[in-house]
Amino acid sequence: MHTNDRNPALACESLIGQTGTLADERRGLWHAWPLAEVQSQLALDAWKRAARHLKGDAFAVYRAALDREEQAAAVLAGRVATSPSG
Repeated sequence: MHTNDRNPALACESLIGQTGTLADERRGLWHAWPLAEVQSQLALDAWKRAARHLKGDAFAVYRAALDREEQAAAVLAGRVATSPSG
């Protein structure tokens, strides 16, 4: 297994200087992952601060954000693993 298959963060270095559709797609995927991470953190903070009667809903929002973060990372990892320069 290639190192970048396990760590999409390392693959980001290979994006520098690339142009074209594949590189643009990978850059977009690369940006989607940290955005989802920030959204997860914000949802976690909101869950921690939520009033008792809102904890259940806040937790559901947090879990959904975690799922989106995981999906963003998985899609990026898949693209990196299957790309010719990945």
